[in-house]
Formats: sequence, C-alpha cells, structure tokens
Amino acid sequence: MENSREKTQKKPVRLIAAVCNDMGIGKDGHLPWKLPSEFQYFLKTVTRVSRPGKMNMMVWGKLCWFSHPETLFPLANTLHVVLSTKLKKVPDHAHFLSVDFESAVRLSAEPPLADLIETIWVVGGMQVYKDALSHPWCDLVYLTDVMADFECDVFFPEFDRGVFKLQERFPQVPSGIQEEDGVKYKFQTLISQLVCDHLSEMENSLEKMERKPVRLIAAVCNDMGMGKDGQMPWNLPSEFQYFLNTVTRVSRPGKMNMMVWGKLCWFSHPETTFPLANILHVVLNTKLNEVPDHAHFLSDDFESAVRLSAEPPLADLIETIWVVGGMQVYKDALSHPWCDLVYLTDVMADFECDVFFPEFDREVFKLQESGYRHDYGTMLTDADGSRWEVEVVNVYQPPASSLWTHKSSLSLL
Repeated sequence: MENSREKTQKKPVRLIAAVCNDMGIGKDGHLPWKLPSEFQYFLKTVTRVSRPGKMNMMVWGKLCWFSHPETLFPLANTLHVVLSTKLKKVPDHAHFLSVDFESAVRLSAEPPLADLIETIWVVGGMQVYKDALSHPWCDLVYLTDVMADFECDVFFPEFDRGVFKLQERFPQVPSGIQEEDGVKYKFQTLISQLVCDHLSEMENSLEKMERKPVRLIAAVCNDMGMGKDGQMPWNLPSEFQYFLNTVTRVSRPGKMNMMVWGKLCWFSHPETTFPLANILHVVLNTKLNEVPDHAHFLSDDFESAVRLSAEPPLADLIETIWVVGGMQVYKDALSHPWCDLVYLTDVMADFECDVFFPEFDREVFKLQESGYRHDYGTMLTDADGSRWEVEVVNVYQPPASSLWTHKSSLSLL
C-alpha cells in the first residue's frame, strides 16, 4: 500500500469536528447544540483554498451525509464523496461514492482529480474519523471543544494525544473562549507528532548549515494573479527595474545571491534577461537532464536548492536566496524556517491571470510600513501609456515571536 501511495499526489488529510465534554458529536443524527458562529467557522475552514479553480474533497460517512439538510448544499470549492458499500448511486448533491476511506483518498490523489484537489476534509461519522486518524497523510485535527454536557449517541473516537499535539495558537483559528446562547466553546487545533518530528529533523539539519535569508519577490494584481499563459499580464518597466535592482544587490564585491526558479517560470523569461550581475541561478525540476542555458544549477526541490547555497563550496559566496516563482516554489519558500521577508508589488488593477501567488497568513507575515529600501506609492506607466498606481513594494516580515508558528504551521496550510 505504501508503494502505491508513493505514485499519487500526497494530499493533507484533516479532520474537523465539534465535541462536548464527553467527546459526543451527535444525537439521533443531529448536532445536539446550535452554535451558528461555530458552524460558520466550520464552513469557512473546509471551503478555503489557495487560489481560484482549486477544490477540497469532503469525505462523509453515509449516515452523516443524510443527516445534513439539503439547504447546506452546494458548498463553494468542495467536492463531496460519500462512503458506503450499499448505495447504488451517488446521492443528490454529492459527487462520488467510495467503498471506504482509502478509496476516497486515492480518488483525490490520482488523475483526473489530483491536480484539482488541495485538501481532504473528513467530517464524520465516527468510523470515518477513526480511519482518517490512522492514515499516514493525516496532519491536523480541528476540534471545537464545546464546554458543556449534552446527551449524545455518537462520539469522536479516542486518539493518542501523544501523537496529536494541541497547539496554543494556529493560523486562521480564533483564540480564546467563545460563547453563543449561553454555551461556551473554544477552537482547538492538534498537529500530528509525525509532522512535528519531520520539522524538528529539518530544523536540526539546517542548524548545521550556514543560514541564508530566504526572500520572496513578486508582483501581483488585485486578485493576487501574477501571470497569464507564461507571461506577465502587464508591462511595467520601472517595476521590473526595481526587481532587478533588489535581487542583484549584495553587500560587497565578490558576493553573490542565488535566484531560485521553477522550470516553467525560468523558460517563460526571455534570454535577454540574462546574465544578471551578482547572481547564480538554480532551476527546480526532476525531469530535466541538463542545466538550462544561462542557469548554473539544477535541483530536485526547494530544500535542495537551499542546501546548495548553505553548504560548501557556495556557503561563503552566497548572501541571499531570492525566490522568483512559480506558485509552488513560492509556497515551499513561505513555509521554510529561513524565510524572513516577502517583497510584494501591489499592482492596483484587474488583469486576467491563470497563475496566482499563494495565500499566506498575514498574522504571521506582518506588513512593514518603513525601514526597507523601496519606493512607496510610485506611479508606473505601461507600454500603451496607461498608468497604474503601484505600491513598490509591500514588505512582509514574520515577527521573531512567531517564528515557530511560521516554520511549523504554514507548511501545512
């Protein structure tokens, strides 16, 4: 089974539930409490995706599915799979039937859905939760603690709290005790110890290397779009010159920066862009057999590129790692513990795009009002004479106090 999973696109498996004092989750096929704000939190969480066009998969047991009113559906950004060995056809408002949880996971992780689905959300009932908790792809449990006693006949399964660790704070999860209709509750998030161990191993390994600042730089329009058909949808020469000035800046002669490119991003740039002063280029790809023209290195993934810059013979040469796209490379960089700054040009206009900058937690990366070298509120002109007001550049920095949150939780979002 493990070898078969390796051939699929791994998806985060996440559970979400609300439980009362004795871990009850339902009575006679219904929630035993009415907490509208808590339910809105549930909906907002399971329908959140990183960019338009992506979807999440919601996995339901049969009884759980039929206990929900039809008025709940459709839900934005979601496909629904119902688990049953007896149903002969897909229920109304659902999209798929699967015989068991593993089949539902495979459905989301293999073609044709593999490139569409971001997250697998498990919403009950008890046996489905139990199967999901034991799945190797399960990384998070979102568990609302309803701080009261209710009569229940269905319960959330027991799980090892030495394996799933309660987090004091977590991105996009409200903190503190909430109250509705006299019932107090609090939102909780538990993270798999396997994920924590992986992050700890990565941190220990990184401590042995010469740390380099990882910085992202991009220009985005109103909906966070940054490209269309492999090209920028705008022509802003001054903004592009700002980009070049920023990524090629070093502290003294003889030092270099490393620019990290995804393959598609690299080949979308004209050859006239190169060479760039003070820059070594690494292209990320597992299929290219030779280093592309004008590039210097190939790496399989972002972590390999970071190691390349932080270990001999490049460790004494490289000052800064600049990440210039595409979307997955940005996403990997945002979750890296060495990521300290995001330089984001806000192109204040609407453009049609098919590539988007990934969502990031703006409670983790804080917008800096001053203290960085940038032109703020510049008016730039494109090729046809139109003028766009551009904030060059919004600089986002994670506060030192949130470093642990940054490096552990953003990698899971």
